[in-house]
Amino acid sequence: MTTEPILTASEMDEALYHFCNLLRIDTSNPPGNEAVATRYISGIFTSEGVPYHVVESAFGRTNLVARLSANNPDNGVLVSAHMDVCPTHSDSWTHPPFDGHIADGFVWGRGTLDMKHMLTYGMMALVIARRRGLHLTKDLAFAAVADEEQGSKLGSLFLAERRPELLRSRYCLTESGGFTLDINGHTIVPVGMATMGYAWLRVTTRGPSGHGAVPNTESAPTRLLTALAGISSGMLEHRLCPSSLVMLDAIAKRLELPQALAIHALRFESLGALGQTFIHDPELAGYVASITHDTVSITRLLSGDPSNEISDTAEAWLDLRVLPGRPVADAVHELRQRLGPNVEVTVLRTGEATVSDFPSPMWKTIERHVLAALPKSHVSPYLIRGFTDAIAYQSLGITTYGFAPVVMPAGLSQTRLVHGIDERIPVEGFKQGFEMFAQVLFDFCTAD
Repeated sequence: MTTEPILTASEMDEALYHFCNLLRIDTSNPPGNEAVATRYISGIFTSEGVPYHVVESAFGRTNLVARLSANNPDNGVLVSAHMDVCPTHSDSWTHPPFDGHIADGFVWGRGTLDMKHMLTYGMMALVIARRRGLHLTKDLAFAAVADEEQGSKLGSLFLAERRPELLRSRYCLTESGGFTLDINGHTIVPVGMATMGYAWLRVTTRGPSGHGAVPNTESAPTRLLTALAGISSGMLEHRLCPSSLVMLDAIAKRLELPQALAIHALRFESLGALGQTFIHDPELAGYVASITHDTVSITRLLSGDPSNEISDTAEAWLDLRVLPGRPVADAVHELRQRLGPNVEVTVLRTGEATVSDFPSPMWKTIERHVLAALPKSHVSPYLIRGFTDAIAYQSLGITTYGFAPVVMPAGLSQTRLVHGIDERIPVEGFKQGFEMFAQVLFDFCTAD
């Protein structure tokens, strides 16, 4: 199956123009300041006659929800993209992170992949549908939300709790999926259908203060290091879930022996370490390890200021991720046991894992158009390691998929660029992704 392009060159250029402008709006979270991006989008929707609502969750923190109604919201599609971006902490960027600069075939800047490209796709999809007067048979909605990088409390979770009627849909398309993944010369297009649960934790130890010249094995910093040593690998309980198994199978089919056998060996805890040694790609090895285990990362260490003083408290922040099929509270309890005595654990924020059913009519539409655009690719369910706004939409019973397509050049990793220095997206990959996305949306929302 092949399909003719439905987006014109001028529409692509317009999308690229708005994309670069959105990148120039610094929505680093904290503090977020999404109101500036909201004003930009609402200005476009006002001029194009697209109906929308703006919902403020805190000063300067706004969400926008637009809808083209077909009087069929319960079968409709919601496109969701967060406006906030991860802060930048380095001056080592090739091009300034908020310039929206185009060079060497790429658009450079913070948020290019996470996820202002999807913000542009969703905004422009509604604009084009409105201009063309598409005969929609299902509602087409768009949510530009705040605060995803800090847990969505002021964004999608706020909307789901306070204004759920604005989000009413059967399906949602959001981030973490749709990008091309090169494995052994084969192209996999993962579509997110599950996310790991999470808990952000603060671990505190206490002990006698003293002079740095007098070592003390009972000091708070020493106790903290002793507790953290037991989780330094980052791998906790070995577990499998259906979404892990499907992804492992998709990867194994595209590898040669012995790597294919190594992937299958990861199903068994006793063979996991052996399997890891045969996987040559470190990024792939890290991914398959993390979707077969609950994981924990040490994200921050804090103690006293003077170098010659032993502080009476020491603190670490942890990011716990939990595979679907297990309550997050159970994993937190197990982690407390691993950390041992004399350790205080404070739960800062949690969210349960999400899982969406597949296949479904929307899933089949995605698969059909991806294969039409990339005939030699394979569409696979994808277990997302990170947090996404899916947690809010799933709470409302909306089947949510990670599908924010980008065609990436072989050898360039999308996952390494997200939140990293020199985050960027290929111009042609952006255009190919927008075309695929529009094909999926317009096909699904105009079908009988």
